[in-house]
Amino acid sequence: MSVRVAYILAQYPCRSEQFIEREVQAVRRQGVAVDAFAIRVGEGSEPAGGATYRDGVPLAEKLAALLWAAKRPLKFARALFGIFREGAGRPGRLLRSLRNVPVSMAWARRIQRNATTHLHGHFLGEPAIIARTISILITIPYSLSVHARDIFVDTPAASGTIEDAAAVAACTQAGAERVRGLLPDEPGKVRVIRHGLELPAGNAARSAQGFPIVLAVGRLVEKKGIPVLLGALKLMLDKRRVECVVVGDGPDRGAIERRARELGVADSLQITGWQSPQEVAAWMQRADVLAVPSIVAADGDRDGLPNVILEAAIAGLPIAAADTGGIGEFVVNEQTGLLVDAGDEAALAAAIGRLIDDTAIRDAVVGNARGRVRREYDADRNAEALIEAMGWKA
Repeated sequence: MSVRVAYILAQYPCRSEQFIEREVQAVRRQGVAVDAFAIRVGEGSEPAGGATYRDGVPLAEKLAALLWAAKRPLKFARALFGIFREGAGRPGRLLRSLRNVPVSMAWARRIQRNATTHLHGHFLGEPAIIARTISILITIPYSLSVHARDIFVDTPAASGTIEDAAAVAACTQAGAERVRGLLPDEPGKVRVIRHGLELPAGNAARSAQGFPIVLAVGRLVEKKGIPVLLGALKLMLDKRRVECVVVGDGPDRGAIERRARELGVADSLQITGWQSPQEVAAWMQRADVLAVPSIVAADGDRDGLPNVILEAAIAGLPIAAADTGGIGEFVVNEQTGLLVDAGDEAALAAAIGRLIDDTAIRDAVVGNARGRVRREYDADRNAEALIEAMGWKA
């Protein structure tokens, strides 16, 4: 029997979630057929060829699917009960889930016609609820991949979708332990499956600049800690010329730019907006240090293990990072990078300065980090582990 998996996604493709596209391609290389069903296209991205989107389902198909589901009253009632249970006390979540009911039914029929054998939801919230709804209607198992905000902020409201999943993949040990705490009777259902990279055959060559460049990459939201980096930049500018380049965009961009002006560092800061993977790779060849100043946001949101850390390691770019979320699982202080307390501007500035000035520590952490990525974060090996853990074997 051939294996066919329907990935249920919030947004696809997405510039800040490129690990999902890498995973899909790696799973396909292992011989598993994958179909992508996404609620929307990620901001600034183009629709992926072959993917199915919520807005692309005609109204007539949704109405026909609702009639089809109504002929299965027990399954339909069970699916709706799960939606209302997940939305209890959270009207916004409930309304979003109810909006997805017609398209969930339509997707269920398409997935059934495709002879799909498994469902896989990336992130809790809408993707997980849709996956469970479809699973109930057409009686095939679903699994989940969980990451950061979805388990550290939204977990209690989504515990039902976790409990009903056949298997759960977490990208960090911290995330896995968080989910296992909700499954005291089934801890073995949760596996740590690292995000994978498509690794180059050799080591990337790097180009030197006339003055240090500190690079940060990511969505401009509170948990990324960019204001901490600005404070560190101010301290560094008291001693040397340095430029800080932030690749990314997001809702906090205006506040970050205002803070840079207040600190007097705006002339040494460049925010590029979103750039292609090739452009990010080019910045990594030019930069001297990758800064990852992550913090725990006021609502509890935090990073898992940002993929930019792994990309920097392969590029030979030394890493100065804050010890929060799953970052410390890869950035081991003075082994694969320099690790500082989250929110400590002075410590971050000192770590960046040390990686710029101290050739011995820079070379050591770069070599160790690159070696660890090659051992533990190969996309094809991790796809094999995912297929095994999620039960996608033929």
